[in-house]
Amino acid sequence: MTDYLDDIPFDETNPEPRCPCLLLLNVSAAMAGRPSDEFNAGIMAFREELPRDDLAALRVEVAITTIGEAIKLGLDELEVRKKLYHSRG
Repeated sequence: MTDYLDDIPFDETNPEPRCPCLLLLNVSAAMAGRPSDEFNAGIMAFREELPRDDLAALRVEVAITTIGEAIKLGLDELEVRKKLYHSRG
């Protein structure tokens, strides 16, 4: 997954202030099929557009991490809690 952005070089001589950008990529089974295709297209668009913005190209530092089934379970539990809270007013 990180192959898309690995070829963007880091210039240690760049004096610009940096802006960290953390991409949390959902790689759970819920992303299979069309969601995965759209996800990949979005990552490719991000990778293509970032260098086109002169200021962003100098300042944005990208880090990527993946999340999987654990996040889905956490979100499912959150929905259960929200329903419980709503039922109790």
